[in-house]
Amino acid sequence: RPDDQGTYTVRATNPVGSDETTCKLTIRPVASIDTRPFVQPEHFAQLELKAPPPTKEDMKQMEAPKVVVPLKGVQVNEGSPVLLQATIVGKPTPNFVWLKDGAPLAASNRLRTRYDIGTKQVLLQIDDVRPQDIGEYVVIATNPAGQDSTICSLNVLPDKTVVDERPFVPQDKFRNLEAPEGKGPRRIEIIPGVDVQPFVSPEKFHKLDHVPPSERPERELAEPKRAPRVISPLTNCELEELMPVLLTTTIDAGVPMASFTWYKNNQPLLEGNRFTTKYDILTKVLTLQVLAARPDDQGTYTVRATNPSGTDETTAKLTIRPVASIDTRPFVQPEHFAQLEVKAPPPTKEDMEKMEPPKVIVPLKPIQVNEGSPILLQATITGKPRPKFVWLKDNVPLAASNRLRTRYDIGTKQVLLQIDDVRPQDTGDYHVIATNPAGEDSTICSVNVIPDKTVVDERPFVPQDKFRNLEHPEGKGRRPLEIIPGVDIQPFVSPEKFLKLDHVP
Repeated sequence: RPDDQGTYTVRATNPVGSDETTCKLTIRPVASIDTRPFVQPEHFAQLELKAPPPTKEDMKQMEAPKVVVPLKGVQVNEGSPVLLQATIVGKPTPNFVWLKDGAPLAASNRLRTRYDIGTKQVLLQIDDVRPQDIGEYVVIATNPAGQDSTICSLNVLPDKTVVDERPFVPQDKFRNLEAPEGKGPRRIEIIPGVDVQPFVSPEKFHKLDHVPPSERPERELAEPKRAPRVISPLTNCELEELMPVLLTTTIDAGVPMASFTWYKNNQPLLEGNRFTTKYDILTKVLTLQVLAARPDDQGTYTVRATNPSGTDETTAKLTIRPVASIDTRPFVQPEHFAQLEVKAPPPTKEDMEKMEPPKVIVPLKPIQVNEGSPILLQATITGKPRPKFVWLKDNVPLAASNRLRTRYDIGTKQVLLQIDDVRPQDTGDYHVIATNPAGEDSTICSVNVIPDKTVVDERPFVPQDKFRNLEHPEGKGRRPLEIIPGVDIQPFVSPEKFLKLDHVP
């Protein structure tokens, strides 16, 4: 601790004389909260899509990634989902990495990305967008033949939820409600039941459905009528829950242009903010996009194209693999957690000329300690150049923690591991491995933590046999049972018994 800083002296004395030595101990203070990362930022899992291993045919006819349809800028309200998509081709299938504002985009349970083989679209779905998601997004596609990328901006409109206090009807419109022009005040009538009188006369609506037909040029009418036709049908799709879904089909819309209707399990698919469908006239591709797929989205999907000349349809099955309600996938792989180790300085030329492999002189010793206490494991290990030390617990690398401290004392050649506030889960076998270019050595010990079994001390302060004569004191009969209203102030022990308490011989 900082108050341990000072000058330390040890004095050796015997009848013949004495000697002593002194040194200064300096403690560098650290922040009360240890802000050193246990995981380096670069080890956080990037949001990327790894391509399957390429086939021999792919490697013979390689094509560098090429952006066919780039990402498009999006502006969306806070809290909504958003889907960024680009069409990118390449052979073999590229790897895709996402960046935001020039830095790798870290994986998150709000982000989902996938590559749709059929449409060659790479997708990034962001759920529950927030103001901090604003920025420029880049997707980089790479394969052995080269790379390409596309960029777009995402703007999030903050949610400024307020009560709209503007009146739907200007206040002056109500001025004649009590007394319409030319008439006295209206009578107040209470009519039982539901008031079905319309606020607007039905006659006002009779022309709303009538839209005069637009006149088309004669040249359009010359094209012969043609029924719609499915060119490439829908394909079955199986995805993990929360992933974006793309169902695509190629349909010749016919003449006149067909209308498209989607069905799920033979029932018309209802609109929702997670469902979007569009038809590209040039490519004849019809797409149904479903954001953040849920288990109840699973089913058989059909799209039917209809015009006066006929109909055609295509069907596919969508399977959603459910995931745990809590996403337990690690954003950081366990092997990337900082190991508890002591790195050696770069060796000198002299060290390399006279190398000595690490050697355990004094091994670790087993220890048993009470829960909550600190412990120190220590071993003496030599080696030239100075070894690197790695700690294991139960044969697994010991992850760095603010309860653990390790260092190598050059003077005593001791490697030390201090564990503060030991807990039952610290019980196990501890192993330190020393390595240098000449070889390695190791030592092992066990740590046993005795749990803190704090209980209430139920032993009586006064032995039970001291109360045996309370009901019937020696030489006297039982005390009469007297009921006295109010507070019972009769002493359980006669005051005479206390006369000599203050007297100590």
